[in-house]
Amino acid sequence: MSHFCHLNEWHIYHNLTGFIRHAVWVEVLVGWRSALVVFLHLMVRSQILHLFINHLLYILTEDEAYSKDCFIGISGLVFAINVLSNLSMKGTWEFQLTNGRIFRIPKAAIAWGDLFLIQFPVPTSSLVGHLAGVFAGLSYQSTFFKRYGPIQQDMEIRESD
Repeated sequence: MSHFCHLNEWHIYHNLTGFIRHAVWVEVLVGWRSALVVFLHLMVRSQILHLFINHLLYILTEDEAYSKDCFIGISGLVFAINVLSNLSMKGTWEFQLTNGRIFRIPKAAIAWGDLFLIQFPVPTSSLVGHLAGVFAGLSYQSTFFKRYGPIQQDMEIRESD
């Protein structure tokens, strides 16, 4: 049930726009049925990793807050899908700076930037939950997606061109 609750409007706006943007990309590459299975796997995986990271932080810091932290929203799922869709795209995102220089970010690193970017406007959002989503996406990509998912299909599409 926690996947359908959110703390505030900015948090839900960020999650929904991210989900739509990245979920469509994954669905186009693997089809809607496979995408649904991927999303369910990532929901469970991000929840498990959230518990694991909180437990690890509790052991390391002995801070009771980590043992009582809860997971709210689809942030973990959104960040996991973000990782998968960005890893399936090659190249960099380029931003024109005010001094005329170009700032380049590898597309595979976008989720890490997004992880810290959301903390500035919404400092109460769960950094651990978002981090669990990034790790869920990375672990899913390294196990299942290399064989069945967008990265392999994306490569096959490029090889056929």
